[in-house]
Amino acid sequence: MILVGIMLVTDLIMVAIVAAVYGGKTKYQSGMILGIHLPKEVISQPEVVELTQKYKRNSRYFYILNLMLGCVVCPLGFWYTSILMIVWSIWFFEFIFGSMKILYSAHRKLYEIKIKNGWGQNPAGLAEASVPDEDYYWRKGWYENPEDPHFWVQDRYSSTNYSLNIGRKCGKIFLAVITIGTLSLFIWMCVMFVRMDFTPVRLKIDAEHVKITSGYTGAEFDKDEIEEIKLIEKLPDEKFVRTNGSADGNQWLGKFRGSKSGACRMYVWLKETPIIEIKTDKYTIFINSKEDGQTEKWRSETSSIITYSLLEEL
Repeated sequence: MILVGIMLVTDLIMVAIVAAVYGGKTKYQSGMILGIHLPKEVISQPEVVELTQKYKRNSRYFYILNLMLGCVVCPLGFWYTSILMIVWSIWFFEFIFGSMKILYSAHRKLYEIKIKNGWGQNPAGLAEASVPDEDYYWRKGWYENPEDPHFWVQDRYSSTNYSLNIGRKCGKIFLAVITIGTLSLFIWMCVMFVRMDFTPVRLKIDAEHVKITSGYTGAEFDKDEIEEIKLIEKLPDEKFVRTNGSADGNQWLGKFRGSKSGACRMYVWLKETPIIEIKTDKYTIFINSKEDGQTEKWRSETSSIITYSLLEEL
């Protein structure tokens, strides 16, 4: 529930910020509209007015649609955290790149209108232009100037941001590395979340060891380390804080710390009962299964280890 609320607030703030930053670029500021320098007397020309009005309309519809989509995505957190994070990440990329695509498209069209009407220097058509119009290097929507030694330049659309100089080889390489790294991180994150939610917990027991595996973290200890094993109907009535792992309305998985139990390893489906509590000299383990009868079977097998160990001592 908390995660769903956080994601909803994040969506609202994100859409509001992007709309505030890029939605107002049709205003004539610093001699520019949509990132293109224009003489003030031409901003009322029909072509300019039509383009800016179209951009306002398209961007407004886009922001409203994505705000609705973001709100629709968040309740997936009541199902599985992994599904929420994957779908939300896809929505995030779509929203960011969609916002920039709408802006860049309008920017390019306005630049074409400017060149066609001769509202400034035209480096492609005026031989006497010794210095190209600065807009020429932003004509694609991003900065591309091979003659400029600067790696970073102030962004034309937001004065608080900086943009890469894609005209330089190092700028292209840096962009490629960031793109590949981001995609790789996204794929890794998707795999990790899916493993946590859909890889079943397994408890393997032999005469000497107990080994627990899951989609995120596991535990392994000798039988001599077990101090107590019992079957409980629910988690102890104490405060548990997650230190590493995942915790949603379905499952607690990973490392936790209880206000009374201390260090814990959780492998618990919250809506399933009973739960096995295994106390060792290092930490307490809480584990159960969604499979019918599997939790009780684990309890019987682990108890047999202690019984066998006691018989050996006798």
